[in-house]
Amino acid sequence: RMGAHRKLRIFRKTTAMNRLLELAPQLLEYRRMRIEWVPHLMNLHEPNFRSEVCNTDEFGFRHTIKNSKVLDYAAFQEEPGSKGLVCGGSTAFGVGATNDSATITSVLNRSSHTTWFNFAGMAHNSTQELFRFLLFLPKVDQVVLLTGINNLTIHTVSPHFSEVYGAVFSQTIFQLLNNINTNPKYLKYLAGRLRHRFIDSLLQFLPGLTAGTPDMPDFESRYRQSLIILARDLDVWAMLRD
Repeated sequence: RMGAHRKLRIFRKTTAMNRLLELAPQLLEYRRMRIEWVPHLMNLHEPNFRSEVCNTDEFGFRHTIKNSKVLDYAAFQEEPGSKGLVCGGSTAFGVGATNDSATITSVLNRSSHTTWFNFAGMAHNSTQELFRFLLFLPKVDQVVLLTGINNLTIHTVSPHFSEVYGAVFSQTIFQLLNNINTNPKYLKYLAGRLRHRFIDSLLQFLPGLTAGTPDMPDFESRYRQSLIILARDLDVWAMLRD
């Protein structure tokens, strides 16, 4: 049975989310985007997503607007003149923007001779951002990085953190899907995930889910290692630039 303190936590989170959606109803469209698993990048937001708020192309890149023209990745590559990318996580992607014309890249296109394109990935960390660039190797003149926030968020709280690989959002769900065929208890975990959508609630449905995983280190240790990973990725960006 659900304890009173747990009920209160869920009530507070639900109330806060309802209030957030009341103030910014466009956020519901971002929550509707499903996760797609792809090689190397792991989690990717839904390609070919359509709504009045956010739209993506076949590769999951968000549409960028320039002079009322909609740019997907193919159209961006065909644009003449100087071209640039904005790479990063959710902020660069434009989570919370009311439509595609309100993202950073679309705003830049209003007053720049350079054609900018939104190359960001919602919930991606710095390593995923770098890998995405390496996979596409777009021909551009400038790259702007708005990165690091997701590193701090997921690296400092994930029970799956690796000093080499870091951690990614939705990693717990991925491991669930990977193990569901061999471990029946994950079915119970999945039921909890669908019913409550909160990780702390899910763990109540599956005692011992994290048994055998390393103890969470102190915040300062995880924070320092997160900065090392970020610095490594930025060093690779510098080599690509040079």
